Amino acid sequence: MGLFLTRVIRTALAVASLIASTAPPAQTPKSATEALNFKPADARMRAMLAPVKDLQGLLEGDFAVALADLDGDGQNEIIVKAELSPMQCGRDGACATFVLQQRGKRMVPLLAHQNTFSPLALTHAKYGGYRALAFVDENGRIEIGQRPGSPLYGKPMLYPMDAPKGAAAQR
Repeated sequence: MGLFLTRVIRTALAVASLIASTAPPAQTPKSATEALNFKPADARMRAMLAPVKDLQGLLEGDFAVALADLDGDGQNEIIVKAELSPMQCGRDGACATFVLQQRGKRMVPLLAHQNTFSPLALTHAKYGGYRALAFVDENGRIEIGQRPGSPLYGKPMLYPMDAPKGAAAQR
């Protein structure tokens, strides 16, 4: 009986360990944010981003840029957000946002043309190896979706990166 019980306990611990390693972060994202410092893009930033095909329409208007290390590798990713404009922002105030990572001489999109609300902050929770962006209130707390029928209704307004599979290995 003792050997059987030992095997059952070991199996249960192994299953629990596997579940914990694949589950989303345990922390509650409601206040785990860090402010992002967006600044209007200057001519140098426009020139650096010009080769990124996904940004062509956005670069024609006003946009702001923030830098943040989303994956903990010591290198900042570039967060590009359209300023209020009829071409890049919806009637609800959500504006086109891109997150780019430098890989060698290429800029790779981690988040491509996601409409986000402002202000944006960086969460401490990681999804797929990258910290997510979040729409926050004036106290830095993550907002909850209020529009019935929208995908984020009743949920924290998080914007995780949609990095291509194996992105971390391609550096």
